[in-house]
Amino acid sequence: MTSVMPQSLADSNGFSHWPAQPGAKHAARKGQSCHAERSEASLHFFGNKCRDSFPDSLLPAAHGCYDISVPRQYRSTAPQAREPLRGSPLGSPADLGSTAQAVRTMFETVTPRYDFLNHFLSAGLDLYWRSVAARSLRAQLASPDSVALDLCCGTGDLAFALRRCAWGSVFAADFCRPMLARARQKAASHSRLVRMIGADALDLPLPDNSLDVVASAFGFRNLANYALGLREMMRVLRPGGCAVILEFSKVRWPVFGPMFRFYFAHVLPRVGDWISGAPGAYRYLHESASRFPDQETLAKFMRRAGFVDVRYRNLAGGVAALHCGAKPA
Repeated sequence: MTSVMPQSLADSNGFSHWPAQPGAKHAARKGQSCHAERSEASLHFFGNKCRDSFPDSLLPAAHGCYDISVPRQYRSTAPQAREPLRGSPLGSPADLGSTAQAVRTMFETVTPRYDFLNHFLSAGLDLYWRSVAARSLRAQLASPDSVALDLCCGTGDLAFALRRCAWGSVFAADFCRPMLARARQKAASHSRLVRMIGADALDLPLPDNSLDVVASAFGFRNLANYALGLREMMRVLRPGGCAVILEFSKVRWPVFGPMFRFYFAHVLPRVGDWISGAPGAYRYLHESASRFPDQETLAKFMRRAGFVDVRYRNLAGGVAALHCGAKPA
């Protein structure tokens, strides 16, 4: 039987509540619960890691929070200096905080039409691909003690696909407040609980070795630094746990490739910008996807980060690719 979240720490849609004041500590296994009184619409986003163990409820512990409107200040610049500064083309490549702020702001503007455009512009393939990603993890999700995270969850479609396959707990994390609010609304129509976390993918408020699955669908390419993102995925996975990245990639079909590239570069950005009312947002989609590592390069990055048994599967001839890797047991 899966663990039950204490009523004081979750609303009816599974939106997790954590301490609102910096320095407030979530209760450990034998401690008392600690939560902040706040309005229904208020969301708190945690930025400082906690290396404690999960409480019985499987809620991640946190030692602080930051307001989502404030540009993210990363805990340490030392790891950044040792990693190649490769990530989202937004913001400054030398400043992870400015890139994160630019990505967050852009997604805040497209939230109202985000789901419609995703499904319309992909002819519904985006939902099918998320389902493929979730089904590829059925073995890892079969245990009632399993814990899975949809990283950079957006409006939660991958989390809901994982929930349909999982016998254990499913979390969804993002640092964009409107996206998580939309995911919360959608969760009301799902009979099984998905717990929402406001958090930065490069600085998750989760203990080491705490998850069986970390999966990301069309969100990983928006990270300010891919190497740091892979490092964080490795940190929170348990030994033997699986990381899955579903992203746009390089089309391999010789005839379809040029046609898709024309559509992706010239048709999709114009239609997306027009319908979303956010000029430039869907041009960013093309730019970020075009600059994202191809299938073999991403697999190499994952191996360099320490993942083993790395493999990938092309979807629609390489329009998207599903990469899987495991943390050494």
